[in-house]
Amino acid sequence: MTDTPESTPDRGPQAGPSAEPADPAGPAVPAEPAAPAEAMTGHPAVDEALRALDETADAAPADQIPGYEAVHRVLQQTLATIDEG
Repeated sequence: MTDTPESTPDRGPQAGPSAEPADPAGPAVPAEPAAPAEAMTGHPAVDEALRALDETADAAPADQIPGYEAVHRVLQQTLATIDEG
């Protein structure tokens, strides 16, 4: 078995000319939220849901799911009342 620059049995793949270069811009920056907490929609339930969503984003991942589900429920109910009217 012959070692090549691309791979060695004990060290796995090695960086060579075919390796992709690192991104010079660095890691991607997350996009800004579509509606910051300061933006008011004029609908109190939606405004509160947006504030809760903003707070939920900072929570631990296990705590985010119930928060997102609660906001989703409020927004669904709000949309349902708009459809009824």
